[in-house]
Amino acid sequence: MKFHSSLLLLRSKYCEISLTGTLMRFGVLILIYPFGHFLPFWLERIPFMVSFMDMFNEFISKFIINTCLVVYQIFYHSIRSTPAFMIVIDGTRVIFLSKLCTGVDPMLRMTFIFLFYPMKFKTKLWVFPVSILIILLAATLHFMILIPIAYQAREWYEFSHDWVTKFIFYGFYFMVWLMWERIIKNNFLQGKKDPERNDSEAGKPLKIHS
Repeated sequence: MKFHSSLLLLRSKYCEISLTGTLMRFGVLILIYPFGHFLPFWLERIPFMVSFMDMFNEFISKFIINTCLVVYQIFYHSIRSTPAFMIVIDGTRVIFLSKLCTGVDPMLRMTFIFLFYPMKFKTKLWVFPVSILIILLAATLHFMILIPIAYQAREWYEFSHDWVTKFIFYGFYFMVWLMWERIIKNNFLQGKKDPERNDSEAGKPLKIHS
């Protein structure tokens, strides 16, 4: 009984619009994110998910490659890509877009975290696709930055891939989390202005139920 009460208390704190609630949600984000690495392996055990993930990866890869080609045709007139998602400039194979760099893995991790986020279901319906688009933008920017480095400054490629663009990507991920927090706090402020809300609830931490 005490264990159940403790769980209810933790859930209540987790859903609060307060400093404690914000820190708990950020802590959960930090803790769950590494475990999201195992999601693709789990999904591969589901037959229909294998084909779906392959199709989704291909779609995302084509989007990133085509976006980069459109941008860099301004600077490299001979730039092209192969069916295997390899960027070629002046006949030189420059950089390959692997599945690990498409942003699909971070999208899966974000989806897993988002499922447990204390946000109203109707709000989640539009916040989720916006979050996915932001991660896609981060993945595209990540690959786009690496193309000229791989072509013109190969000696800086490893450092740029492992540090510079990776931190840029995590910055976008953090921006998504800030967006989530801002949205639930805005919902709280709107709730305070709601005339149907009991005045006795004013000033109390808001508990959001998804």
